[in-house]
Amino acid sequence: MNIICCSGGGTLGAFQGGAIQALTDQQIEIHGLAGTSTGAVQAGFISGVASGLDTQKQRVSDLQKYWFSLKSSKDIMDTSKIHGVLRILTFKPNFSNLDPLRKMIQPLLDAPQRPLVLASCGLNSSIVDYLRPKTTEELLEAIISSASVPLLFPPQGKNGYVDGGVRDMAPLSGAFQLARELAPVSSDRKARIFLINPTIWSFAYDVDNVDWSKKPVWNVAQRIASMMEQETLQNDISTAVGMNNLLSYFVEKGCPRPTWLADKVIADVITINPTYTPYGSFDVVPDKIQEYWKHGYDQAKKALNG
Repeated sequence: MNIICCSGGGTLGAFQGGAIQALTDQQIEIHGLAGTSTGAVQAGFISGVASGLDTQKQRVSDLQKYWFSLKSSKDIMDTSKIHGVLRILTFKPNFSNLDPLRKMIQPLLDAPQRPLVLASCGLNSSIVDYLRPKTTEELLEAIISSASVPLLFPPQGKNGYVDGGVRDMAPLSGAFQLARELAPVSSDRKARIFLINPTIWSFAYDVDNVDWSKKPVWNVAQRIASMMEQETLQNDISTAVGMNNLLSYFVEKGCPRPTWLADKVIADVITINPTYTPYGSFDVVPDKIQEYWKHGYDQAKKALNG
């Protein structure tokens, strides 16, 4: 059983598309998908076809066409400074919105046919909900909810859903939920989770000796958000690895599991990471997006061969 787990990263999500293409070319069929933020776009896209490598290959091609059609940030978000100022002056909870993204992907989506979970954090509940859309309309709303970065984009729905990355940057808990369903403890099947992360796992800034006192507030806010996301991501990974190690101990020793571990499964977690990021997470640079798609493809092949 192969499960794709796509973390957040804005327009750097092109990396994930390339990685999924490489897995498909290596004849790896995807049986379940989990996504957060931009990862929800990739997971949502691929879920919309029936099982089989042929349908998967066609869907990856559709995803590539979407990414390669982006020309500027205006294709995914309202970039009007005037609108942003008006929202602040009228006490709105957001500077921008994802209406352009909604309009662009709506005709490209199909109702999920493969198991799918999309992470979003509810402001009312303050917990992560793993949304399981069944229809095309529900899928669109779940993607927008999972990608609604707080303050930048408005909360969604009655529960006030915001970007799942606030609490669950890498939706590994959702991926393990799928693993339990697709390869339960009682079966002989074992799950593989491919964690595709489009951002660099580092707290270090790309530019040496940056004078942050001279940077605009937007750059400072982006940097703070990036630091928080990376910490959340590393905590998610550590938790998953720790659980796998704990389960392996009981299996190897042949000891009965505690009740709270009874339904947990061991899954191989294969990480696919970039070695660099050619643009920012809210930038749209067409030639760089194509470059990053290819980088994702190459890194996935390395992960499989390593």
